[in-house]
Amino acid sequence: MRIRNGLIITLVALLSSSIFAAQIYKTTDKNGNVIFTDSPPEGQQAETVKLKPMTTISPPPAKPLPSAPQPKEGDAEKFSYNSVQILTPEPGETIRNTPVFEVIAAVDPDMLPKHSAILLIDGKPYGKRQKSLQFVLSEVDRGTHTLEVQIVDDSGKKQAGDSIEVYVHRTSQNNNAARPSAPSN
Repeated sequence: MRIRNGLIITLVALLSSSIFAAQIYKTTDKNGNVIFTDSPPEGQQAETVKLKPMTTISPPPAKPLPSAPQPKEGDAEKFSYNSVQILTPEPGETIRNTPVFEVIAAVDPDMLPKHSAILLIDGKPYGKRQKSLQFVLSEVDRGTHTLEVQIVDDSGKKQAGDSIEVYVHRTSQNNNAARPSAPSN
């Protein structure tokens, strides 16, 4: 598999380099206009244009992005998060007719290795603690709900959090039964 991929990459590189190495021809039409083309025109004399070698510039090496300073072991109790924010859904958003939706949060600075996130719905934990700030909710009851994302330490103590209120709307199954059936012909 690797050999085949290497062969394909080599062929593509050779073909693309032959395209760039194609000849350029210069002709002049009957009105004196200079025309450049990649194939010599039939029945006319054409001059081959010699191009200078293509200049290539390599980009400078990428510098790693600075990471947020992580506290030392003894400084963990002095550490605090600047912000925790629920990005989706938006505060006051109505979630309509979907059995599954996501809650996505962001934290600044990055979560410490010993910390984890937990989602609460109406003050009750939904699922287990996790390292990800993306939660998938399913079969949430209709109505108004408070969603809260908390960052907790390894002992379960809340370090930071954010909460929003959302509205879950669903079509009632009972409404379908109350509808008259379509008349038959």
